[in-house]
Amino acid sequence: MAGQAGGGDLVTEPAPDRAPARRRAAFAAGLAVALAIVVAIVLAGGSGDDEAGEALAGVPAECIDAWNEDPVAMETGGHGARLHGASRAWVVYIGPDNRPSDETDGRCALVLPGGAGLEPELGVTVLEEKGWEALYSDDPAIQEAIAFLQAEAAQRTNAALSQEGQLLAD
Repeated sequence: MAGQAGGGDLVTEPAPDRAPARRRAAFAAGLAVALAIVVAIVLAGGSGDDEAGEALAGVPAECIDAWNEDPVAMETGGHGARLHGASRAWVVYIGPDNRPSDETDGRCALVLPGGAGLEPELGVTVLEEKGWEALYSDDPAIQEAIAFLQAEAAQRTNAALSQEGQLLAD
């Protein structure tokens, strides 16, 4: 406020500093938006990654059958179970990009959750024309896809893997 003091000089009071209040308000607004996003993700189904969402929750019976009818696949599974302690698997369709898909454009895959001592070649096995083959390569894109699938498998197992390598759907 302005006023006159003794000799006609104009005296002004400094305006209050509103910057800290603005910063607190902006921080609170940002926090509220972040909280709303987290709540929306939780309500929508968890990870927020729809790639492996509810549409892929079922166990593809044809994949279980194809695995259990292939003696080489069962030996691979038995090796994973006996020597590496793998007892759970995620049986899922994966597309040409090696990401979860559906049967219309996907192929059967058996994914073992990542763990200590698990050989990289055992992480993801895919049904190809010649039979079940390891999805493994030095290609960084394929390694990233394997890591993604194994991380998802840790939360989405849908089949038991016996010591003999047989798959049993949940």
